[in-house]
Amino acid sequence: MAPQVSLADDVERLSVVLAGLARVVLAGQLPLSRLGKAAAAAGLSAEQAGAFLRGEAVLPSRQSVALVGAFLEQARAAQVSYMETLRGGHAGSDSQRGSYQAKVPGEGRVRARGGPLETGPADVEATLGRLAGDFPGWRFFAEGAESLSGEKPKVTWQARHAGHGQVDGVTSLEVAEKIQAIEAQEAENARIEKQYNAGGLARR
Repeated sequence: MAPQVSLADDVERLSVVLAGLARVVLAGQLPLSRLGKAAAAAGLSAEQAGAFLRGEAVLPSRQSVALVGAFLEQARAAQVSYMETLRGGHAGSDSQRGSYQAKVPGEGRVRARGGPLETGPADVEATLGRLAGDFPGWRFFAEGAESLSGEKPKVTWQARHAGHGQVDGVTSLEVAEKIQAIEAQEAENARIEKQYNAGGLARR
């Protein structure tokens, strides 16, 4: 007699496997500061979502699938927003943007100022030096700097941090702006936590 096949069991196993595969792919790529919205959609805290991505916690299959689905939707929305920004230009920004130049204060927050794109390996090295000096704790990389001397230049910028994972960008300025956003969110979280510890804010 052939063994009975349960469709529900198969769906459950598939859900567990897919969520596990997604966890492996996403591990180390999403800093805690970017987990809140997706975690909330799955009924979790950012800390619980982080523990799942690090493999420290196992979630019920439906909740893990909901969390992964929320991650993917968040990434899709961010990509759409980024492409709209590229098509519409950067309001109030430098006319030539691409290379990271410096941190500058503006309207109550610090932003990254850009300049003309790097045109050679020497420019790339100078930009790497500015990034390292302005963003301690991050390690910066520029793959393909030598291609700037050829007919088809293509440089890929990347930054890594022990606590925030990896940030990628097509320009050094894009990487700096992403890091600036991460650090701004981290500072805001610390401010809220300090206010809560002082008794001035009710934890949700």
